[in-house]
Amino acid sequence: MGSLNIKTPEAHQLAKELAELTGESMAVATTEALRERRDRILRGRKGVAEELLEIGRRFSAGLPPEMKDGDPTDFLYDEYGLPVGNRYLGDNRDPVE
Repeated sequence: MGSLNIKTPEAHQLAKELAELTGESMAVATTEALRERRDRILRGRKGVAEELLEIGRRFSAGLPPEMKDGDPTDFLYDEYGLPVGNRYLGDNRDPVE
């Protein structure tokens, strides 16, 4: 394992400040900051399409099952094709017959 010795006052101050803000050691705070920056740079190279797909995957993971399987609009309409109350906004009224 190599060592890293950065002797600029600004880098030292930033590492110290970050460590104080996070409650981590300077080594951990610096390593995490470097990792996050590296990941941001690599993400930028993936391209917009891949990033959008990744956002879609994260979003869909939190959806209720009835919105994931089959037609995503099935739960919006009753058997007559009329809109039902929006249970996600607290409107549980039955459709008018």
